[in-house]
Amino acid sequence: MGWREDESLVVSLTGESRWIDLFYQHLHVYFATLRDVYRFLAAFEFHAGVFRQGGSFEVNIVDLFVLEILSMFEPQQDGRIQRFLVRLEYEKDRIPLDPFDAEP
Repeated sequence: MGWREDESLVVSLTGESRWIDLFYQHLHVYFATLRDVYRFLAAFEFHAGVFRQGGSFEVNIVDLFVLEILSMFEPQQDGRIQRFLVRLEYEKDRIPLDPFDAEP
């Protein structure tokens, strides 16, 4: 299944306004050439396939899109992101999901 076939699924999963705002305000700068676009789409299609289960995704597709961009175009940030995710996983039980549930 190619990118064109998934386009409507991506928009419906993410909410069009979040996607458009994120892309035009921050991410479009990474796609200076058509080669950048093709290279990214090939990698993204592979990684999106890893998280696809039937007709749904196990991750937020916009988050995956952003992480794939950072991985490809900002590889020096990969280590920082991985350390942050490990720390977040370690502290997830300590961080209240709802700030009103936090104890005083």
